[in-house]
Amino acid sequence: MGSGNFIPPKARQQSGNVGLGQLPTFDAGYPIFCFKYLHPNYNFDNCKKDHKILKGFIDRIRMLSSMNWRDIQFTGRTASGSEKIARKSIKVSIPPVITQDVDSFISFYFAGTRGRMIGWREQSILHVLYLDPDFKVYDH
Repeated sequence: MGSGNFIPPKARQQSGNVGLGQLPTFDAGYPIFCFKYLHPNYNFDNCKKDHKILKGFIDRIRMLSSMNWRDIQFTGRTASGSEKIARKSIKVSIPPVITQDVDSFISFYFAGTRGRMIGWREQSILHVLYLDPDFKVYDH
């Protein structure tokens, strides 16, 4: 593969907590979605109330999966892009696995602007923490 100059990233110690600074960010990589840390009150059950919301969520995941992180960052926030949300703006509990050094989250609209998916990015992985079709997780 290539010139053989690839240097793999150092493995981080497994503490069970998600934090910053362990590995470099890869903007050319494609997003991988993790739902392990979904908030118990802001999960798929909230999306099942309206099948258009659930379909919009699935469509957004499919669209984002076809883009790399660099492209996602340069699109408008209501198109396919994202917006940065300060930790202090989150009005509901943050899962304890998210360490204090994580000071912001990423929010994506889905189903037009009828819902939001909020999470934390680690390398190419977006740890989805909240599915928020009722716009209660943070004020805009």
